[in-house]
Order: sequence, then C-alpha cells, then structure tokens
Amino acid sequence: MASAPNTKKQFVFRFDIDTIKCINLGVDNLIDLGNKYNVKFVFFVNMGKAISIRLFFKAFFSERKNNNKNSLSALRKLGIKDYLYTAVVNPNVGLSNTENIERLIENGHEVGLH
Repeated sequence: MASAPNTKKQFVFRFDIDTIKCINLGVDNLIDLGNKYNVKFVFFVNMGKAISIRLFFKAFFSERKNNNKNSLSALRKLGIKDYLYTAVVNPNVGLSNTENIERLIENGHEVGLH
C-alpha cells in the first residue's frame, strides 16, 4: 500500500489596507498577532487615495434619497471623526506610512497592491 504524500494544510489570511486608519493602527496590531502565533499574512495595500470626495457626495445624497443602508460603508467603518480626517487630508494610503509596509516585509508577510 502506497503511503499518502506528506501534505501540509495551509490557510491564507488576507487583509486589505485601504485607509490611513488601517495602515496606522491595523498593521501594528496584525504584526503583533502574527508574531504571537507565528503566522504570516498577505496584505494588499491601496497606494491611492482612500476616499473620492465626488463619490462621497454622490453616495451621501443617494442614501438620503433612497434610504440605502449599504451606501457610505467607509463612513460606517471608520466613524465620523476618522472619515472626515481621511476625506479632508486624503493622502495616498500606502505612501503615507511606508515604514509600516517595510515592517510587514521585514516580519515575513507578503505585500501586494490593492
């Protein structure tokens, strides 16, 4: 009887970094979590702006008119304070904190473009 090949089961944990809050707070926490459990993650980083002001106003007025609960998900996800900061400052997400992207790579995580 032939023996089964030695296979390892793997899971891939994927995280999207698409806002300033994600890169400034989320990365530190996930690096710590990965180190604690000796696991590696895959991160996809938005190198553009997190919010389109034009699309924000379009969604805002569309939600008011249609009472659409799915619109403005970034506002719901970030909360008003962080959303306004992101909308007003609106830097390129990945370029705003290259140190954290470098830390991800140094800690053995994979980084790609979102």
